[in-house]
Amino acid sequence: MVPNDVVESMRLFHLHFLDIRRTQFLCVGVDNKLKETMRRSFKRMFWPLYEKIIGRFKDVLGENVVNHHIKYGISDIEDKLDYLFDLLR
Repeated sequence: MVPNDVVESMRLFHLHFLDIRRTQFLCVGVDNKLKETMRRSFKRMFWPLYEKIIGRFKDVLGENVVNHHIKYGISDIEDKLDYLFDLLR
């Protein structure tokens, strides 16, 4: 993968993440058990993939450049999603 492609992929990820978060913020769920199941399922699927993406990003661009382009770390995304799910309770 070319460095510019990697940077563009991360930029698109950030845009899609914000868009999805905004959209999901508008959804209201009634079933707390379902929301908790969704939260756990998302974390189980998403974290390994995101860590892999960040690792690939570091491989292509180098450790020093990565921090400039990664807007959300794993803990940032987890905090934002926890906040979102807590609001829907």
